[in-house]
Amino acid sequence: MEFAVIVVLVLYGLSTILSLETILIFHRVKKNLTLTVFAFMYCLFTITIFAGMAATGGNPKTMDPEWCRAQALVLLYELSVLIFLNCCITFNVWSAVAGGGKFRDQERRRIVWFLFASFLLSLIPTLVVYVKNSAQPVGVGFQGHAVYCSYVMPIEGYAYGVLPYNAILTLLAFAMMVHASTKLILYRSRISHANQGHSNLSSTGSKSGSNSASPRISLSMCYRLVVWGACFVAIMAMSNFPQIRAVRNGHYSPNDAQINAREYSGAVVGIIVWFIFCTGAAARSFSTPAVIYRWIRGSKREEEERAMRQSGMNYYEYNNTMYSSQGYN
Repeated sequence: MEFAVIVVLVLYGLSTILSLETILIFHRVKKNLTLTVFAFMYCLFTITIFAGMAATGGNPKTMDPEWCRAQALVLLYELSVLIFLNCCITFNVWSAVAGGGKFRDQERRRIVWFLFASFLLSLIPTLVVYVKNSAQPVGVGFQGHAVYCSYVMPIEGYAYGVLPYNAILTLLAFAMMVHASTKLILYRSRISHANQGHSNLSSTGSKSGSNSASPRISLSMCYRLVVWGACFVAIMAMSNFPQIRAVRNGHYSPNDAQINAREYSGAVVGIIVWFIFCTGAAARSFSTPAVIYRWIRGSKREEEERAMRQSGMNYYEYNNTMYSSQGYN
């Protein structure tokens, strides 16, 4: 197995682990259901890739033609769902910042519609590719690449289905991110100037004014969204560049079957999502290491309380006894 393939598989494995951690964190927080579903779908995407690698002994180019077509269509559908869910995540933030009162705090009610729309509309590019390929002989039109199988011909399947779908949703999500982030930055700037202008007020008045003016979403979250928007656009550009070039040339280049930016960009999605959304102070407190640490501390405290009950002492007497036995008296 080539070194580049090993690197990509390691990145996919790390992205899968961190996506599972993202799911656990936001499950504990009980927030951002759409991001949780996004991370879950990405795990399914990576599992599909690893299943193909395991079935072919690490060489998807030897995969049976029918199985190759099946994997390519499943991966295309999962990617389409991920792109639509990213647009839904962006809509949640945009609606909270710039969408008006009727859109606020309604993710739990609209998550069902998000899922229904994403699973349904993602069939469009998948069916376009399937229909365009149906006229080809069995085994023609899908090709094993370095780590998975993908669609290669007729190229009109991408031109009419996949690329327009990806472009519309990516540009829509990026526009909402830019709009929401701009409004947040301007709002925080006005709040900062207002606080400086009222610096001569009493401390009590200043505190109450500051509390009443605090925004619902922090400036750090605004920066995180800008970074995620830029990263997602970059990922989409790198992953779709071979298809765009193939549509322009009318065919794929032989080099497209090798490891390139498309594979690397898809392999780091889980890492980027975790790094952007799960490294803040609030998220870290719900991370798996933090939960395990609190569980260990809780177990130790339970043992101390059990020992106190058995000895018939209260907490103060128990501590004094422990200190005395350790020579602190």
